[in-house]
Amino acid sequence: MFSEASKKTRLCGMAEFEKKSEAPTEQLDVACGLENLPVGSWPPGTAPAPFQYTPDHVVGPGADIDPTQITFPGCICVKTPCLPGTCSCLRHGENYDDNSCLRDIGSGGKYAEPVFECNVLCRCSDHCRNRVVQKGLQFHFQVFKTHKKGWGLRTLEFIPKGRFVCEYAGEVLGFSEVQRRIHLQRNSDSNYIIAIREHVYNKQIIETFVDPTFIGNIGRFLNHSCEPNLLMIPVRIDSMVPKLALFAAKDIAPEEELSYDYSGRYLNLTGSEDKERLDNGKLRKPCYCGAKSCTAFLPFDSSLYCPLEKSNISCGNEKEPSMCGSAPSVFPSCKRLTLETMKMRLDKKQIRAIFLFEFKMGRKAAETTRNINNAFGPGTANERTVQWWFKKFCKGDESLEDEERSGRPSEVDNDHLRAIIEADPLTTTREVAEELNVNHSTVVRHLKQIGKVKKLDKWVPHELTENQKNRRFEVSSSLILRNNNEPFLDRIVTCDEKWILYDNRRRSAQWLDQEEAPKHFPKPILHQKKVMVTIWWSAAGLIHYSFLNPGETITSEKYAQEIDEMHQKLQRLPLALVNRKGPILLHDNARPHVIQPTLQKLNELGYEVLPHPPYSPDLLPTNYHIFKHLNNFLQGKRFHNQQDAENAFQEFIGSRSRDFYTTGINQLISRWQKCVDCNGSYFD
Repeated sequence: MFSEASKKTRLCGMAEFEKKSEAPTEQLDVACGLENLPVGSWPPGTAPAPFQYTPDHVVGPGADIDPTQITFPGCICVKTPCLPGTCSCLRHGENYDDNSCLRDIGSGGKYAEPVFECNVLCRCSDHCRNRVVQKGLQFHFQVFKTHKKGWGLRTLEFIPKGRFVCEYAGEVLGFSEVQRRIHLQRNSDSNYIIAIREHVYNKQIIETFVDPTFIGNIGRFLNHSCEPNLLMIPVRIDSMVPKLALFAAKDIAPEEELSYDYSGRYLNLTGSEDKERLDNGKLRKPCYCGAKSCTAFLPFDSSLYCPLEKSNISCGNEKEPSMCGSAPSVFPSCKRLTLETMKMRLDKKQIRAIFLFEFKMGRKAAETTRNINNAFGPGTANERTVQWWFKKFCKGDESLEDEERSGRPSEVDNDHLRAIIEADPLTTTREVAEELNVNHSTVVRHLKQIGKVKKLDKWVPHELTENQKNRRFEVSSSLILRNNNEPFLDRIVTCDEKWILYDNRRRSAQWLDQEEAPKHFPKPILHQKKVMVTIWWSAAGLIHYSFLNPGETITSEKYAQEIDEMHQKLQRLPLALVNRKGPILLHDNARPHVIQPTLQKLNELGYEVLPHPPYSPDLLPTNYHIFKHLNNFLQGKRFHNQQDAENAFQEFIGSRSRDFYTTGINQLISRWQKCVDCNGSYFD
């Protein structure tokens, strides 16, 4: 979220905008003083309709991620410049040349690839050449009134090819909110909302929706052109939410209007979008760019125009399906169907062939189910069954035959049963029996036949979002690659904190005679006494540990003090990580660990900080190794005071050999690999 000071700045800017709008004789700054350079308007005495100015994205309704949150770790390029191969921010290649020009501005029909710039946590200087977009406007611009396109934006200076021009900033929205706003639009309203879809590994797509209608920057004044002079590039700096940066696709002369292709390409593809009407029947908006290759209409995203009208066909109390998607469906629209056409019935193999077709078209199981039921009648396809077949296709098995089943034929279809269970693993056997209209014992027997057993869910630290999974995947894969090229595990120093409870007894079940009464167990105190221990160690052994005093908390000052004490002890140890290239610190992203005083302290002492994804205790050796064994050691123990708890911890530490610590650090490789194999999900 924006700080209060930032909010005040923007609100003051809005008030200034409105005040200047009332006084046309004054020189108006459309940017309200929030950019590096003022942005004027033409003709004098006129101004665009008031809006709230922001130079950066702000979080809007339905957004999954706050664009102001810092989610990327920084590079450690202190003594050398940021270069591909050594800088973590340039692992995808170098972005800019010595003149701050984008190295690859694309070509006709080509979509942009994302750029990663150095960020606020990077240890490189502010003069690093991988810091371009974050420096803001570098050229003078003017908002002006066009002939047919409303307001436009032009440059007052020459802009060389490849230079950064401006951002397209506004509210970052969720998909449902985008659809809601688009449905409220009139044909005369300006086009502001933009949808960015990035295709990443494993066929996944990252979507970003930005609307500068009410809150935005000068990018909102850029008009569409089928032969644009700007190219939009997603640029990530601090956040997973990309900045939508616009670069000069060619040399741009003074007084020339700035434009980009709303479809995202550098050059539009003639004839690719020649429909006059949207899927909902509304007329397309005309294009007035005047280019020789003009397609006559503005580009549009069909997935944002789902029809709100209800279908002519009613399926009981079920909700009416909304037919949407960027790819045209193999089935006709709901409105074109009649009850007579639904009498057709298909056999299993024909239906499964349609499953495979829809899967190869990239559609979801829910959409496939709706399409089939709309075309061939309600109940033709079951969503759980479709989900099961889609999982089968994902594994590369495209056979449409039933799986072989051992034993005598039964009254339950094992494929159908498997689909029900895998679609809802939390369902009970009695619920399944009721759905299939069979006995409970029949369901239990067939679950054993298909190899299903009931297991309790494991607790996980956090429900990961797709972006958080992507970050875990990215960090783990990069660390595996780095260790393969240059092993560094023996340089790692890692740490963490843990509460040691005074009472570590747990109630457990006992085997007793049927008439024998169980033993009594005292109810645990909700807020019992405890002491916090901080431990620092490496593959060579223990380095330092300390206990917090009662009432004391871990602050940045306390953490800096811990770093000093650990560092002094480290210098007295004959370790490879001291004698060679220096230590690498691995710790989590708790606030005392990542704020500026801590980073400055680590920089002074010459520590590299290893990237660590948020919500990932399973990738921290202290958590998965030291604390796991400590918990087993403390189980059943009870302490009367802090000294007893400290003595127990010291006893645990004294019982560990050097191999114990080496094993914990070496497990990082297998854990990073498991994280990659699970596409960033938790694996234990």
